[in-house]
Amino acid sequence: MGVDITEKIEQLEGVISCEITFQQNGNHRDEEAIDEIHIVANGQREPKRIVRDLETLILVEENQEISHKKISIARLKETASREQAQERIKIASIYKEHNQPVCVVELEVGSRRVQNKVSGSPVEPLTSLAGRAVINTIEKYVDFEGNIRLSSVYRVGLNDEILVLELELYRGAHTDREQLVGAVYVDESLPLAVGKAIFKALNRKILY
Repeated sequence: MGVDITEKIEQLEGVISCEITFQQNGNHRDEEAIDEIHIVANGQREPKRIVRDLETLILVEENQEISHKKISIARLKETASREQAQERIKIASIYKEHNQPVCVVELEVGSRRVQNKVSGSPVEPLTSLAGRAVINTIEKYVDFEGNIRLSSVYRVGLNDEILVLELELYRGAHTDREQLVGAVYVDESLPLAVGKAIFKALNRKILY
């Protein structure tokens, strides 16, 4: 479990690196039970938001609850290089048009505000339509190298309150594939939750 979950944690927004310690069972280490998580983070996000993402990820991926007291975060000072190299992206709105299989995505890309509409079929799931719309908008308006494919979307939790989204990122040759995961709580808008999950999955690929 160790390497796999460490890599997924390091994909979370704001996380630079991660070290996990496991519970000891006598003289042996139990790699199925996480004891502590130590994070090095940049200054883009508040530690409590990183902790919440960590708790969600561990619950979804490992079916284990971990106390925030077991998570330590060291923050590094933010440098200007990444900001200068890429425009910051912000979600303005993502919604489905009333009674129409059309998803509208509005993003703030640096100083620009862009809008994109993507149509689907009446039977296409809303999560799929919203995912295609967000990905199409990114590839159309954002300075981003690579092709993004939405591979799966599903919900977990006692009340399906957590949306988990898996992406495949292709760069160069079609065989150069990277798998990415994003997870968010669904508050009110399902299309907006899909958009947030996509940007979480693309953490460090896009300045969000």
